[in-house]
Amino acid sequence: MEVFTDAELAALEQFRPRVVDVLPDEYARKDENLIRWLRARDLDLDKAEDLVKKSMQWRQDNKIDTIIESGIDSEMQKLFPFYIDAIDREGRVALTCPIGEWDVRESVEKDGPEKFIRYSRQLLETVSRRVRAVHEESGSNLPKGIRYTMICDYEGFGLRQLANMKSVNTILQIVGSYEAHYPETLNTALIINAPAVFSVLFNLMKPLMTARTINKIQIYSSDRAKWEPEVLKLVDASQIRPRFGGCKP
Repeated sequence: MEVFTDAELAALEQFRPRVVDVLPDEYARKDENLIRWLRARDLDLDKAEDLVKKSMQWRQDNKIDTIIESGIDSEMQKLFPFYIDAIDREGRVALTCPIGEWDVRESVEKDGPEKFIRYSRQLLETVSRRVRAVHEESGSNLPKGIRYTMICDYEGFGLRQLANMKSVNTILQIVGSYEAHYPETLNTALIINAPAVFSVLFNLMKPLMTARTINKIQIYSSDRAKWEPEVLKLVDASQIRPRFGGCKP
């Protein structure tokens, strides 16, 4: 079960009646979910309430509740694959992404940013729904609450992706969207095979992320002997594919 500090428990008692009417269902009203918004704003009740209300309006404006059912572009799935079929050692969903293969620049130059942004929203919502399903199947007994583990392989990521401001701004918009609408759902992120140029992207992303999010991210270069043991501390090898340090077919 999620563990709350005394300050968090006190904040939850005050926060709950302020947002309960705008949240869509009992799952969203669970303390494990409510605490995400509070932690994202350092237990500031006014800021957390504003975050919730703006996010609920964003979901309505962008039809997020039906964004998956409206259809995921099969070509985008081929170009930008991700996997949510793994469970980490503590029972959380483990998301794995070969992001180094993603050519965001080509997509943005060809179709504009809207298509990729829509796909990224579908990705975030797919992960969110999977986390909910696993949480409910567990009987709410997960030790770290409603969160997921993420492993991103950046092998192949190059300066070309950063040489186009539209693609960079698209990536940054997605980072901002995570923080604004899915705050504190990340438990741990491992970035593996990060090239030197990744530091440029990460420095651009940092101002959009909370300190809590930044502290959850571990970055490793291409030295497999260093990153693989760290991956396997989080996820059993049978759960993930070889490129991420596992042995799953």
